[in-house]
Amino acid sequence: MTGLDTVNEPAPMPNDGDVAICLYCNHIHVFEGGQLRNATQQERDEVALDPDIMETLQFNRMYQKRYPKRRDT
Repeated sequence: MTGLDTVNEPAPMPNDGDVAICLYCNHIHVFEGGQLRNATQQERDEVALDPDIMETLQFNRMYQKRYPKRRDT
């Protein structure tokens, strides 16, 4: 189930070990104790084996190339 499956149920909470990707910088974080922490090298290596996560990272890189971040000056 995802948070999009129903509007009548509360959104599911992430479990320890779940991965979060920053769509601003593609940094990989891991949920632990209800908070995010930086992924270890071993966790990043494991993430590299997940085709869905790698596809998300690749798509985000392509999007960032096409629509670069604006820098306020």
